[in-house]
Amino acid sequence: MLANADRAPHVVDIARHTNIVLLAAISDAMGLDRLLARDFLYGLQLTGFVESSLMHREITRPDPSEHARDCSVLQQGAWRQMLFLEEKIRSSGPASSILDRQDLLTATKDQVSAGLLDGPFTRDEMLNRLCGSRVPKRDAAGFLKSPVCSLRFPVRQSSKLRPCEDWRNNGQNNATSIGETISLITCEEPALIAEEIFELANSMGVPPPELTIAVDDVSRGYNNFPSDREHVMCMWHQGAQAPRYYVSKCMMFGSSALVVHFVR
Repeated sequence: MLANADRAPHVVDIARHTNIVLLAAISDAMGLDRLLARDFLYGLQLTGFVESSLMHREITRPDPSEHARDCSVLQQGAWRQMLFLEEKIRSSGPASSILDRQDLLTATKDQVSAGLLDGPFTRDEMLNRLCGSRVPKRDAAGFLKSPVCSLRFPVRQSSKLRPCEDWRNNGQNNATSIGETISLITCEEPALIAEEIFELANSMGVPPPELTIAVDDVSRGYNNFPSDREHVMCMWHQGAQAPRYYVSKCMMFGSSALVVHFVR
């Protein structure tokens, strides 16, 4: 499977410790989520028509014609939107909280060191890396085939800062068609499980065991999942005192498809 797969280098890099064959075997044995191994093999899709895993609650997709229009608008306006975003960051970046600027840069440097992002780049450097020239080529309709760029911004959660990407305002979430959504576990579920255990103990004539309920957190959870393509973000770089671009190899915290993929 791995030897014959035509995999993008960034997907191989992020999923290098993932046992693809084991994922496929688990899916086959359980008869669930047949797409999981494929998605780790080639990367999880974050934009466009995202195929349903059938693991979650079905929801109505956007109208196909409206979705096609949103995808077209996103790509045709990508170059103009990127230039606008860069200038917006250039003007507003120095006025934002100095602590947020420093902590966002530190968190971003940590992701670069971990091999999750490439950068920082100037716009010319980023375009040379992705497009092979300082100006993207044009499509048949004459539009520049520019990467779609999102704003990277900080969100404080208690004592830590989480880097996020704004996929709503730049149109990428509008250009994503998802046919399922997660159903969160409620407090009734562990209560029902505990009730079953107590009833079983009672039927066996033994004292019920002491139960403990806990939650676990996955380190760098979203960063462990490869995206099917590299995505571009821009932020204020406190060291360079200018906007700088980064290229992400993994899932973006801001994509509407992200939580669905992660819960799978």
